[in-house]
Amino acid sequence: MGYTHYFAYAPQSETFRANWLQLRMDAAAVMDFTKASGIPLGGSDGRGAPVIGEDLILFNGRGDETCEDFRLELDPDRLSPSGPFVWGFTKTAACLYDVAVTAVLLRAHVLMPEVFAIDSDGAWADWLEARAVNQALFPDSPLPATEPFTDTTCGPLAARH
Repeated sequence: MGYTHYFAYAPQSETFRANWLQLRMDAAAVMDFTKASGIPLGGSDGRGAPVIGEDLILFNGRGDETCEDFRLELDPDRLSPSGPFVWGFTKTAACLYDVAVTAVLLRAHVLMPEVFAIDSDGAWADWLEARAVNQALFPDSPLPATEPFTDTTCGPLAARH
């Protein structure tokens, strides 16, 4: 077991597809901010560079500060048997790159709350750094006033109807 964050999103929804480019740009900004703060990021296995491609956002920590990679795909090859959504998780074990993972997850949820659900082994108070990163980078986007966590195994709100 380890400290893990969970997410569910509806990649085929118009809302997700319309916000994908913005999310990619914002994820790049989060990664740049994180690296400038002294937190090293790597590719999937902790080596190489993070990936922000046309259809993929992928990164991990670096060196001893790696656990599982964080991956969001525009066109994933698997959808949940429960509905038209993808369920995923990233175990960070509270390594340094956790702030990048939580900041990107929070940004995705803020951009499209109906189609991007988040949950965590941690409490909302554990996301203070992620909230601070979002406030610094995206000051015109209000953050949730209360804990936004929900059961992601049921999918995002839009997939539950």
